Amino acid sequence: MPIKRDYFDGGNRLWKTKLFKDYTIINNIPVPLKITMTDVQRNHSTDISFGDICFDSSYLTKEDFDPEKLSNATLSPVCRVPVPQD
Repeated sequence: MPIKRDYFDGGNRLWKTKLFKDYTIINNIPVPLKITMTDVQRNHSTDISFGDICFDSSYLTKEDFDPEKLSNATLSPVCRVPVPQD
């Protein structure tokens, strides 16, 4: 389970750092719900946050990727979206 990855440029200088945060367990797999990529050389970062996540893609069919159905993809029985715990 990665927490941090560093990327280096051609001169072996630190270029970017990727941080994995806010892990949750889905189907016994630790999954980060937030990833932050920081460009150390340009002093800029980008955050990616995930909400509804599901696994078991082996059960998906071609019809599951119909553009008209994608907005309801997380309602599929193969998706097990975790319930937030207080």
